[in-house]
Amino acid sequence: MLKRNLKLRLEFYKSTLIINLIISVVFGLLTKSVNAFGFSFTLIGFSAALFYKEIYRKHEYYLYYNAGISRQQLVIFCFLLNCLFSILVKICML
Repeated sequence: MLKRNLKLRLEFYKSTLIINLIISVVFGLLTKSVNAFGFSFTLIGFSAALFYKEIYRKHEYYLYYNAGISRQQLVIFCFLLNCLFSILVKICML
């Protein structure tokens, strides 16, 4: 059960990753800053990806809800992964 929940959460994360990366890379290139990329990846790009999912793919949340995973749990999980990734990128760029 735990393995299935983790797999579903990672699947949701992958579905937000494309939009998030595109926006964050563009934002980072425009500002030429790793800090701006990290900020955008953690907040701006992620928010845009969630907004996209709320408007165009809202029905997909039923899959996660039926598996016992709330929307709030999905968002927190993705946010924490984004924070971890942003910290790792910042550390690697030092």
